[in-house]
Amino acid sequence: MRETFDLCLPHPKTKRHQSINGNPSFSSEALAALKNLAVAKGTDLLCTLVIDEMAIRCQVEWDGESYVGYVDFGTTVDDNLLPVAKEALVYMDVSVNELWKHKLK
Repeated sequence: MRETFDLCLPHPKTKRHQSINGNPSFSSEALAALKNLAVAKGTDLLCTLVIDEMAIRCQVEWDGESYVGYVDFGTTVDDNLLPVAKEALVYMDVSVNELWKHKLK
């Protein structure tokens, strides 16, 4: 199939990544990766925090434990009276002097 579509398809190794927590909040995995990078370099990291919004599909799904897809204000209220989310706020940490970036959600 890759021969037919050339390099339009992602490499099979791309799909072998670990799954991470997708709940709204700062990703503990991304923060741990930043900490490990700083420890490995032995110095502080020079980076910027980029904030952007992105449109998402308006959809509510049952994930086996709760319904997901409603607006999340960071409260513990789990109520179907909340509106369905149509946009997400995304935080990304981008290096100023190196070639890396981490999506913090």
